[in-house]
Order: sequence, then C-alpha cells, then structure tokens
Amino acid sequence: MSSGRPAPDCAALLAAAQLLARDGHGLAEAPNDELESRIDYVLFGRKRGWAELEAGETTEIDLRDLLIAHFDYECADRSGRSWEQLPAAVREAVITAIDGALYGRAAGS
Repeated sequence: MSSGRPAPDCAALLAAAQLLARDGHGLAEAPNDELESRIDYVLFGRKRGWAELEAGETTEIDLRDLLIAHFDYECADRSGRSWEQLPAAVREAVITAIDGALYGRAAGS
C-alpha cells in the first residue's frame, strides 16, 4: 500500500548527515560514501524504512530517529562523541534538516 508520499530528497539527507558530521562531531571531512550507504540501507535496502513507513508499519519519527542513529554511528566512530553529547542546537538543526528532506515538514505533524 503506497501512501502517495513524495520520495525523500536523498541529496538533502546527505546534506543533513554532513551537518551532523561537521557541526556536531567536528569532522573536517564527512564520511560521505558511508553516509550515502546508510541512507540507501535504511530507506530502501535491508531496513526497508520507506516501504515500512508507506505501509504504516513505522512512524515518521521512528524512521527519522533510525537515520540519525545510523548517521551518528558513522560519525561517532571517528569523533568519539555520540548524539547525546552534541549541542542541543546542532541536534535540533539536524532533526529539522532530516524531517525536511524526508517529509517536507516536521515529522509527525
């Protein structure tokens, strides 16, 4: 069952992941190949996040949080910091950017 949602903006998702890497984890260079792989893996690959969202098997917030967890994993491995340790303003900016890329609005609204 398709919800008729527009497809997620994967370029904007990568930009959100780069924001997390740069402003949150302080990485001079984002691990772009790994981040792009995470986008595909979570949304369309093994995790099937987008299909599950369209089928009503997951929520917008859960899908966003799953992407954040995967992006953070790639960055935390390099910086030694985790999502919970990042400044609140950075976390909010990343959430806003991911929601915009996925839904064109705040998740759950």
